[in-house]
Amino acid sequence: MHLLKYFTTAVAGAATMSGVVASPSPAPLDLSSLEAIEALLARDKVALVSRQNLGDALGGLTDLLASLRRFLSADFLDDTHSVVTGLAGLLAPPFVNQTRGLINEAGGLLEGIGPLLDGVGPLLEGIGPLLNEIGPLLAQIGELDLAGLVGAVSGLLTPDTIKKIGDLLNNASRLLTREFVDQISQLIADVAPLVSAVAQFVTALITALLGGGQ
Repeated sequence: MHLLKYFTTAVAGAATMSGVVASPSPAPLDLSSLEAIEALLARDKVALVSRQNLGDALGGLTDLLASLRRFLSADFLDDTHSVVTGLAGLLAPPFVNQTRGLINEAGGLLEGIGPLLDGVGPLLEGIGPLLNEIGPLLAQIGELDLAGLVGAVSGLLTPDTIKKIGDLLNNASRLLTREFVDQISQLIADVAPLVSAVAQFVTALITALLGGGQ
């Protein structure tokens, strides 16, 4: 019995070893499958990068919208509306027509300035010789004893002289009142016809005398 048990165990072990040795070898690695996996991973990577770029773009757009919301406040919109309304009223036909007329008048004025400038040219040319003639006169004035002249004038303007001049001006101001000026004006107006009649009479008399002399 023990011998049969050992024989059975030996046969089973041999069969097991035979199965291990006789097991088929693994299949060779398929390179096309690796390329497919690599392409799939690359596509997923591109998709991931695209999602990241889209997220960044959406974040920037959100910030931009927030800034625009703060900028486009109610006061800003009201001010813009007021400016546009004012410009619309300003650019109405009356203003445009007036502006066009003003520009046309300015154009005519500028055209008239041309001949005026042409006339100024000879005038400026004539000033040159005049300045040359004035030069010696200015030189003579420079040689004058201005200090002596000022001293002489200051000697004439004594306090008594200044007082007399002031009294004269006061008397003249009291004389030349509004009423006096009106009376003089009325007198001149009344005398004008008389002067005209006398002039006509004298003219007729001279004509008669000259005619009689011939």
